Amino acid sequence: MTLRGKVHKFGDHVDTDVIIPATYLVTTDAAELGSHCMETVDPDFPKKVKKGDIIVAGENFGCGSSREQAPLAIAGAGISCVVASSYARIFFLACAHQIEREALETLKDNEEALKKLRRKLERSQFDLLVKISLKKFGPEEETWDARRLKEQAEKELAELEGERQQDKEKKAKGKRLRSDIATLERRIEAIERLTASIGGVITEPEAKELILRKHYDLVADQLSRYLNAEKRAVLAVFENLWDKYQTSAKQIEAARGASTAALMPMLQALRYES
Repeated sequence: MTLRGKVHKFGDHVDTDVIIPATYLVTTDAAELGSHCMETVDPDFPKKVKKGDIIVAGENFGCGSSREQAPLAIAGAGISCVVASSYARIFFLACAHQIEREALETLKDNEEALKKLRRKLERSQFDLLVKISLKKFGPEEETWDARRLKEQAEKELAELEGERQQDKEKKAKGKRLRSDIATLERRIEAIERLTASIGGVITEPEAKELILRKHYDLVADQLSRYLNAEKRAVLAVFENLWDKYQTSAKQIEAARGASTAALMPMLQALRYES
């Protein structure tokens, strides 16, 4: 990955009070926090930053008090990344929290969108089946048949509810009858709603269209299954987030030394002096 932008240099031990002063912690709006980022050391910093710019700093960036608004303020200001010799653990964890929160919010939005699509798909499939029946048998026969079955189910349910004592089997039967009645009511409503749209006897072009719509529904169902599988995979990654970062002090120190060695040529090229 290649990042391009203007570099803003800071020294060692840039703490979270400098990144975003405590006065502005009453909000979590990234844009509002970004408009005050680093203003204690450079009042004009928020105005100078352009989207995609980079912060280059020294040791222990993000030290001080635990403040989850700090990475939000940096992102809200338009900074694309922070390159430092080392990072305070609390700042690193705050960034991890923010990434996790954003990912979970995205998953939640996607899940809601999938639920809406699923409801729309179920309604379309139900309407399609009703249309096919209407084309085959006509609205009069379909309406009569649905009303007859509904009346029969209501009669059975009334007789069942009239009994004083009901065992588990009868309660289950009553539940099934209520579900059948609700489905038949939906069918009657769909017949009345769709009758005007189906026209007369089904033609060959209309049959082809119905087949294509059925194929579309099957593809949409497979896509929904795939997206659900992807969602589960992402959740599994975040469930293991903390296990991934549970490292010993020696491992952290070794990683820090490797990062410092890798970053020093770039910092020297930028004429940064620690």
